[in-house]
Amino acid sequence: MLYWQGMEHELSPEQLEQVRQWLRHWRARLREVGLSSLLDLLAETPLGFIASQGLLIVQPLLSGAGEGSLYQSVASLLSTAEGTAWLRQQLADLNEKDIGR
Repeated sequence: MLYWQGMEHELSPEQLEQVRQWLRHWRARLREVGLSSLLDLLAETPLGFIASQGLLIVQPLLSGAGEGSLYQSVASLLSTAEGTAWLRQQLADLNEKDIGR
């Protein structure tokens, strides 16, 4: 389990992999419409906290789609500086993979 000081919820390796897949999927979709840097912007610490609160508000609506726990995991990551650092690293890794193609 990944755990960092100040994090309210522990995320399992499976949950973190779900988040990685979600990032990969949405990054590709946003790139198609010319908004590829939107996820990078949302992963910035001050905006990340706001984004996490937004996800928590709409999470009950998203639960019907079967992705509610995924959005809760993303919100947990966005709610701490350590979590947003992890998300930024994942996005940087995706950028490096794209450059290497």
